[in-house]
Amino acid sequence: GQGMGTIQNDDVAVIPTPTAGQVIINEALVSFAAGTPTRNDFVELYNTTGQTLDISGLVISYRTGSNTTASTVTLPGTVGSGTTLISANGYFLIVAGTDTFGVTADFNASGGPGGFDLTGNAGGIKIELNAVKLDGLSYKDQPATTLNAPFDTFGEGTVFVANSASANRDIIRSPNATDTNNN
Repeated sequence: GQGMGTIQNDDVAVIPTPTAGQVIINEALVSFAAGTPTRNDFVELYNTTGQTLDISGLVISYRTGSNTTASTVTLPGTVGSGTTLISANGYFLIVAGTDTFGVTADFNASGGPGGFDLTGNAGGIKIELNAVKLDGLSYKDQPATTLNAPFDTFGEGTVFVANSASANRDIIRSPNATDTNNN
């Protein structure tokens, strides 16, 4: 008889999705005075691993304005589709616009609820993929400020309290890209 040839099963590299702590919130600008260059609110993610990760379908939950309910923005693609990637030991910038401080957004979230205008005085931000919390941040501007539910549960450890009365709130990890699981 006639042979059908060889059937091969080519291995296709699958880009893994992150687990808790592999993609973290490295910086969040929740309030800043207007000026030049444009200073849009943003959340900067960081990949703590040495491999590219698939963050398609990642959900960013946040507080906008004085809302007492969370708003969400979802990154493009279904979970595991390879649509949205974050490079190894790299950053991914989610902005309420096309850019912030002269840096181009990786994802423009201005079409999301509240225009992705994060609240400056008390709020929370968390990132989840496939209903698994990867990281979170909860913050307030002074010890006396009340942080309402659900935002009090968004972070990890003690709620971050700003150390000044300034209306500017640029919350950044120190040292850079280090996750201590405490706001």
